[in-house]
Amino acid sequence: MRAAAIAVLFFWMSSQALAFEELPINFMYCSDTSEKADCKKNVQRMEDDNKRAWKGDYAGQRNVAYCLSSGCGGLVIQNKALGCAWRIVIIGSGSPKVDAGDISNIKYECGRLDAAEASAAKAQAATIYRTVFKRELPAVAW
Repeated sequence: MRAAAIAVLFFWMSSQALAFEELPINFMYCSDTSEKADCKKNVQRMEDDNKRAWKGDYAGQRNVAYCLSSGCGGLVIQNKALGCAWRIVIIGSGSPKVDAGDISNIKYECGRLDAAEASAAKAQAATIYRTVFKRELPAVAW
């Protein structure tokens, strides 16, 4: 019975519309762990990274992109298109911190999307970039 209740709750949470800046945290992540304090710190760290990402912070953006693409071990509800969108934003930012790892990440993360997901990622990237940097996203190829 407990598993069925968790499944219903998870489905409901994943179907709820999030504000654009909200990270899709998996709130069931800490429910079955004996190390709740460490778990809650991980959630808080991810929420802090997300806030920093939306303020233009390079490291925050990389962490958010990684977790959206990978799920971060179940901490975040995986969204590969949105992870790719953040990779596009990172490359388009022109940050002097952008390096070969970022180039490799965008090729891998965005390269594995199908055409519809890639289209969504490009549109999401344009919106994120405009929100964060208050200008239009430059052309970014992968």
